[in-house]
Amino acid sequence: MAVTDRMLDGKGNNVSEEMKTQMRGVAMLFVEATSVTDIRALRQGHVARFIEMLRALPKSYRKSPKDREKTLAQILADGQGLPADKIGMSEATINRNLGYIGQIIRRAKSEGILISQTIDLGLLHVKETKRERDKRLPFSPEDIAAIFQSPVWHGYRSPKRRHTPGNILTKDGLYWVPLIGVYTGARREEIAALMVDEIIEVNGIWCFDIKDNENRGLQDREFATARSNPQPFA
Repeated sequence: MAVTDRMLDGKGNNVSEEMKTQMRGVAMLFVEATSVTDIRALRQGHVARFIEMLRALPKSYRKSPKDREKTLAQILADGQGLPADKIGMSEATINRNLGYIGQIIRRAKSEGILISQTIDLGLLHVKETKRERDKRLPFSPEDIAAIFQSPVWHGYRSPKRRHTPGNILTKDGLYWVPLIGVYTGARREEIAALMVDEIIEVNGIWCFDIKDNENRGLQDREFATARSNPQPFA
């Protein structure tokens, strides 16, 4: 913990107090989980044990006043009877905590403290099962309604003050890209790079024929059948 405190003091104002509290909390949890108080005694097995503990820890870990009085062993024991979706930190959280431990180790090495050369945190990095875009929370109808109250769609004051209400309305990319996105679900890059010949009419329905063009290539094959099955937008 002394190394952790020196590391956080060294960060100064470059790191928020909230982040410092979070990092200090991870260090304290590590000590509690492994019983390692002297960083010179740290071994790869201790870090592996910490990761396994994070996988077994209830998601509600010490959020209630009652839990704050319990030992880690008691909390883990309580978690054994919980449903699977109530147990274990996310892959992203585990990797973030592992990164904090890595920072502490690097700080110790920078101070000349001898650390075991067998420690390799990269071997314990947890592979995330969700794609980045699947982690993002979707907008609610209320969110979308709030976004489209912006002066961008109702009139703004000047080109440099597009978020200030006024009498100017310009139907450019800033105006159209979000509108097309909310109605089609297409990616921002796909919309912004649309060519005139990608707007076509099929059986009386106007569609976007999204395909590779000189401005962009498709990121995956989600729209690989666009030519034979264009996406209607009206």
